[in-house]
Amino acid sequence: MTAVSLSARAVVFDLDGLLIDSETACFHVINQVLKPTGAVLTRERFAQHIGQSARSLYTNLSEEQGIALDPDDILVRRDELLVAYYDNPEPMPGAIELITSLHDAGIAIGVASSSHQELVNRAVDGLGLRSMVRAVVADGHPDVKSLKPAPDLYLVALAALGVSAEFGVALEDSPTGSRAALAAGLTTIAVPSDWTREREFPTEVIHANSLHDVAISLLA
Repeated sequence: MTAVSLSARAVVFDLDGLLIDSETACFHVINQVLKPTGAVLTRERFAQHIGQSARSLYTNLSEEQGIALDPDDILVRRDELLVAYYDNPEPMPGAIELITSLHDAGIAIGVASSSHQELVNRAVDGLGLRSMVRAVVADGHPDVKSLKPAPDLYLVALAALGVSAEFGVALEDSPTGSRAALAAGLTTIAVPSDWTREREFPTEVIHANSLHDVAISLLA
């Protein structure tokens, strides 16, 4: 992998595992919530599901382990425990610097995440990026019908930014999110996290080791 240099009018970021190091916190919180039920979420199973709907994960675990789980109840309790993290998230290396450089260059910035809208808003605020990010689209947004790998999150973000996909770039850390961005017609840069580094990504993505290795200039 080498440095990636592109031009665009809009850049849309995934959140978890890309802008903030939330996957580890989420993994431990989910197991804390699941413990009374007897269900177990392994690191491998969690990594396989990164980028997809959390609700579907709990439904699948219920079927796989033969344990009755209420996905909505688990989501509520999970989010209650995660609020403190999302209010004060740890940015991934290069995240703040990249977004600041994009904003300074006049490039429209959005966030498209399968996490719940409230948590994503908290993270954007907690990172101090609210004045730079023009569109925040997540689970619960009224215009989003399906989460990743469907393209809805990205399409809604692009519409809010007023930029067509041919002039946009997406940054993702997971194969699922990458498929969603590609399906929306976006040039897609994959920056895998420790959780997704061994996963198989779509062949169309451009790979980068870190957000420090990504440079995007304004497309005239």
